[in-house]
Amino acid sequence: MTLNVGRVSGGHSKNTVPDRAEAQLDLRFCTRSDGEHLVARVRAANAPDASGLDLTALARMDPEALEGLPLSLHVAASLVYSPFPAFDIWRAHQHNGGDDEQLAQIDLPIGPQTTLVSRPAALEVRVSLLGPGNAAFLSTLAGHSSFGAAYQAAVLEEADYDLASRLGDLVCMRALATFTA
Repeated sequence: MTLNVGRVSGGHSKNTVPDRAEAQLDLRFCTRSDGEHLVARVRAANAPDASGLDLTALARMDPEALEGLPLSLHVAASLVYSPFPAFDIWRAHQHNGGDDEQLAQIDLPIGPQTTLVSRPAALEVRVSLLGPGNAAFLSTLAGHSSFGAAYQAAVLEEADYDLASRLGDLVCMRALATFTA
């Protein structure tokens, strides 16, 4: 893939932060798949304003229709699975102190972690460690399965998975996209 920045403009004077800027890019890629992936990532980077899941609309649906409802991840949300405690490693490196600040101890034998990276608002990135139920729920939806299948996967991982409260949390994290009934 190649990228050429053809033109950049913005602002009214030097040494000031412009209220808006514009860039014209020429992107070239080898395969259609590469191009589609690139377009999806660019849209995701600019999508915090895209509609998220509306719990009120979900609650108004016929309960029988919920089972087969095709939900998906919000375009500005990504799941990161690692066989290592990647979230704990990332968190240990998020510090506000000086250069001599000690890093937190990381329990490597803790094993795999699934992390949600989302953009709940413009210019805000949220990184959240998912518990086993939420990880199974979102991973199943990311695989293009239905709401019912995702719920079943969550319950298999966490027998006492509380769908109502977890959906509220996931909506606040802007993890789920809106749906069309």
